[in-house]
Order: sequence, then structure tokens, then C-alpha cells
Amino acid sequence: MSSVLAVFARAPELGRAKTRLARTHGEKFALELARAMLLDTLELCAQIEVTTRLFITPDGFDASSLWSGKVHLQGEGDLWTRLLRADSRLRDEGFKRVVILGSDAPDLPPSLLEAAFASLEERPLVVGPSLDGGFYLLGSARRLPDELFEGVPVSSRETLARLTENLHQLSRRDFEFRMLGAWRDVDEEEDLQLLVERLRENEDAAPHCRAVLKNHGLL
Repeated sequence: MSSVLAVFARAPELGRAKTRLARTHGEKFALELARAMLLDTLELCAQIEVTTRLFITPDGFDASSLWSGKVHLQGEGDLWTRLLRADSRLRDEGFKRVVILGSDAPDLPPSLLEAAFASLEERPLVVGPSLDGGFYLLGSARRLPDELFEGVPVSSRETLARLTENLHQLSRRDFEFRMLGAWRDVDEEEDLQLLVERLRENEDAAPHCRAVLKNHGLL
């Protein structure tokens, strides 16, 4: 069964990257960290023996300096519209198992990605919950149904809860799902400090983020 990892990312651009961290650490740091997080995520995907694609927004961004593989533009619409469009595009190319991954969890263990694909051999849907109330990963062995995101707020502490309600409804239609282990995205100052602690404990994780944090005296 053909499989693909789709990294869904916002382009690292000055003044638009990691805006909440920019308030306390400055826009230059936020840009460097956002770029490092994306690079670490792409290198993480390279450890899994599946095809990787990068889906970037905004559409005018040139990602060639970040990624030599195939790049797709996310296009217009809200996040759910763009996710559904990406899933549909990949399935039209012939991919059967599609796992969509954000770029906000640069030190995610590869074992969680492997578990996602393994789960899709038994169940049609898999979700990686984040501790901020969202999700870091969404995978499916079937084309994602439009109703999956009905009533689900974007970037909210209620995102995962509302998504889970829809998942339970879909499971009654033979669209069962599995939740992976939770992880923490890096968006707020508290998230950044926890990333620093994890990188102190795991010297092999997120080397690009490690370099940025060391350069700014945070690690």
C-alpha cells in the first residue's frame, strides 16, 4: 500500500513566523526558530520509509532553499479546506495511506509516525493529539470526508474535542479511528521552555532547533 507524509507548514517569513514567541524574543529569533522547526520536521520525515511532500502557505513563498523534494501550494481557504484539498490531491496521485503532519513539533519521536502508519493498516483514521487542545497529526487510509471538520474551530483549545465528537459520529459509519500518544506543539513561551528541557534530555533530537536555541543563549 503506497504511503505519503504530507508536511503542512506556514512559510518562515519575517514578521509572520511564530508571532507569539516574537513578542518576547523578537522577530529575528522567531523567524530562525520557525525555519529550524520546519527543517527538523522534514528531516524527521526522512527517517520514515515513505514519500514526503511539503505543502506550504502562502502561495508565493519559494521553498526551494528549505526542501529539495516536491512542494505543493496549500491554496486558498481556511485550514480545513486546505487539508481536504491536499488529501484529495494525494489520493488522486494514487497514495492510499496519507498522514498529514504539522511543523510545530520538531522533536516528535519517529516512533509516533511509524505508529500512525501501522494504525492505518487496521483502522481508517488516526489522530495525534497535542496538549494545547489541537492535533499534530491526522492520517487516513481513505479519502477524508468533508464532515470530519464540520463545526471544528481552527487553532482553539476546543479543536480536538470537537474533532473527536465528529470522529465518534464517523465511527458509527465504519470509519473507526485511533488516538496516538499526545505531544506538545511549540507556540507559546511555556512550550518553548519545555522544548528546551526535552532537548537537554535528548541530544539527538531537533538539531536545527538546538542550534538556534544555543545561538540565542536559551540552551
